[in-house]
Amino acid sequence: MSTENLRHQLAHHMARNETSAIRMIARKLLQTDPRDPAAVFALGWATHLDGGTPQAKSMIMRALQLESGIAERYCALAKILIAEGDADSALALLKLAYGSDPDHPQTRYWLGHLLGPEAIPNPISTPPTDDPARGDVPSVPLETVMQAFDRLNAEIEGWARPPADIPDSLRDAFTMNGRVPVRHVYRDDTLVTLDGESGAAPRVSINFAQIFYPHDKIKQTMERAIAREPQAYGETDLWLYRALESHPVDGGTVAVFGSGHPVYEGIVLAFGGHPLAVEYQVRFCPDSRLRYVTPDEFLRSGEPVDAGISVSSFEHDGLGRYGDPIDPDGDLKTMRRIKARFRPGGTLFLSVPIGPDALVWNVNRIYGPIRLPRLLADWRVIDVIGPPPRLFRGLAPFEIDDAEWDAFWDGADPGFAPEWMFVLRTP
Repeated sequence: MSTENLRHQLAHHMARNETSAIRMIARKLLQTDPRDPAAVFALGWATHLDGGTPQAKSMIMRALQLESGIAERYCALAKILIAEGDADSALALLKLAYGSDPDHPQTRYWLGHLLGPEAIPNPISTPPTDDPARGDVPSVPLETVMQAFDRLNAEIEGWARPPADIPDSLRDAFTMNGRVPVRHVYRDDTLVTLDGESGAAPRVSINFAQIFYPHDKIKQTMERAIAREPQAYGETDLWLYRALESHPVDGGTVAVFGSGHPVYEGIVLAFGGHPLAVEYQVRFCPDSRLRYVTPDEFLRSGEPVDAGISVSSFEHDGLGRYGDPIDPDGDLKTMRRIKARFRPGGTLFLSVPIGPDALVWNVNRIYGPIRLPRLLADWRVIDVIGPPPRLFRGLAPFEIDDAEWDAFWDGADPGFAPEWMFVLRTP
């Protein structure tokens, strides 16, 4: 039987929610193309109808990763989340669906349901026929989908929640033999949960409002960058604009390290660069100009980058807050490892919290005369934007003026830790 005939049959059974037939036909289609996004979606929907909602969400999300911009799939996932009570994540998906197809009836109905009928033009007041396939959808074995989620789940084998305190065996290393004082503010931002009974395998708990970046969000960040307006990090963003004006990235591939918001991807685009976001946790965006990789994928790849941007990111490395391995020198190792992926003469725009040295466990480090020179040691400092120039005796080699530094921070609020913009070059 031809692939075209199989697709017609699958659409027929999808419209009737006939899960056994959906699974059988979808698997036949997947023998021809194991990465068929429509097939992944169909099997995910059948799994949902049969009560396997956690696996269904993973499969439908995989379908969106393989092929974004399909309103039916965004909407199907949104409906599952609405049933679970996660209206915020559902709304994020429905906005993506509406952007892909403003006329899609189910999207229009559910947007009106969540936001009120006045939120969209000509809202639909009664639910349309429940037809997630709308004529052209197929599906995939659970094993194949789980393999595709290696970047999320295979990497968390042996996972445990970030420790609430510094492990005793590592305390000296983390405090640099007691020279760096410790304050305690605990966060667990791993997005990992233990599902089911005690001892169950850890799985990624997805907040779709966090991981899906609508196309219009990128457009907004670009417009604000062009207008030189502050965005995620206030003054630090203004210092970054000045740094990019003085050290252009136009036409270059620019790694964006840490993508809690798509702000810096948009800034790279506004300054003519090509963003490559490096992020522990998965991200999706329908804008084809954006690419996302995990840190392991970035370090293993042979693709060089011309520049990089790290705003308030590396100070977290090694503290476990985001699911990264506990490592007293995680930040220093990251700075050394990423350098290998830069072209000769590549530029890194770096901001971290600056002030009297401190470790705020497990949230971040604050860099002062003890640790800051170590963080910058493998790079050549060519510019620093934001601080009074008198704080540094020189940039190459980088040297802090201890007397001026102490005078500047004397009496400062302990929470004052500005993130000045350091411009670094590979030697």
